[in-house]
Amino acid sequence: MYGGLGMMGMYGMGMTPEAQRAQMMMFMTSRIMELWGMFSQVMQMTLGSAVHFFGEYVGINQRMGQLEEENLNHEERYMSRKYELRKALSNIPREQRYVPKRSRVRKPKQPSFLRSFILRLLRHVALFALAYLLSKRIASWAMARSGRKLLETSTSEALVSADASNTRF
Repeated sequence: MYGGLGMMGMYGMGMTPEAQRAQMMMFMTSRIMELWGMFSQVMQMTLGSAVHFFGEYVGINQRMGQLEEENLNHEERYMSRKYELRKALSNIPREQRYVPKRSRVRKPKQPSFLRSFILRLLRHVALFALAYLLSKRIASWAMARSGRKLLETSTSEALVSADASNTRF
């Protein structure tokens, strides 16, 4: 084997020091080129993002300029109309300039859903309580009236049955 960096060649054959240096140079050169490629990709992405940002910025500035120009046009038209209106109003007699305001007709305010729901619920509860009390009073009156008849008939029947039971013994 030849002396040098100790790199074995192909098929176990040794390499001369010059060949070893050449191979190391090729290896280092390929690594540097690979790193340069990665660096260029990073730069490309960064510059692409910067170009995109500036493009958007320019687009936004152009749109802002258009909006300002439109705003100025609208304001200019408004001012000219205002001037024309004042000029036209100055030709009208003072009595005709001011039109009295009509009185507003107020519509009755609609109650809210919750308020109307609560009122409806209270009305139903009151009607239910009234119906319950009335039915209770009518039932007690009817029971008192029919109870007398029932008591009269039941006592007479009880007396008859008691007489009948006494006679059997």
